[in-house]
Amino acid sequence: MTKILRISLLAGLALGATALTAEAQAAKTFGVVAGVGIASWTGSDAEGGSFIDPSLGAGSLSKSSLVGFTGGFYANIPVGTSLVFEPELLYAGKGVKYDASLTDPLLGTLSGAVNISMGYIEIPLLLRYNFQASGGPYLLLGPEVAFSISCSGSGSGDFGGSSTDCPSNFENSVTFGGVGGLGFQRQKFGLEVRYDFDFGNALQEIDTGLGMVQPNIKNAAWQILLRYQFK
Repeated sequence: MTKILRISLLAGLALGATALTAEAQAAKTFGVVAGVGIASWTGSDAEGGSFIDPSLGAGSLSKSSLVGFTGGFYANIPVGTSLVFEPELLYAGKGVKYDASLTDPLLGTLSGAVNISMGYIEIPLLLRYNFQASGGPYLLLGPEVAFSISCSGSGSGDFGGSSTDCPSNFENSVTFGGVGGLGFQRQKFGLEVRYDFDFGNALQEIDTGLGMVQPNIKNAAWQILLRYQFK
């Protein structure tokens, strides 16, 4: 509950700052974006592969993508003829999926998938370059800060079962990253493709029994978004 209140306060402050800035700069457009994110983990510790564990047996993990919702609000604040400052407030579903197989001496061969689903409130601070003043293609680029609001794990196949929350010390509560993308807009409607990625690690340090280790694991997602302009 404390985390949710803190995130709500930060989000409210961000929206307030955006509104004040928009008023001061005579923002031309406001709108919404919504679509899907095709998310996974990157980094040397995110890859799967084969393993042999004396307590589990032999097995393998194959990393794949997890599809989730991405959407929220934006404001466009002109800073030049073709350049626009675009602050946003988004929800983004991220995480990873691992297809797994395991050969257990007692249970035999098991197969299925394990999903780690993570939800974030994100505040991208983007610069948008419009190639044509009348509308058409544009480029987006800028940093973002993301606040973790949910994390859960679930399985399917032989690893199926009810969804469970991640441990409280699993993911980092705040991460910093970047966004780059291309889009096309005519009048009120637009379509864009973005790549959303972390600068730092998404997970906290873990205790291996031999000391604390920081996993080299980062969030990354391709996002396909529709946008609608109110003004």
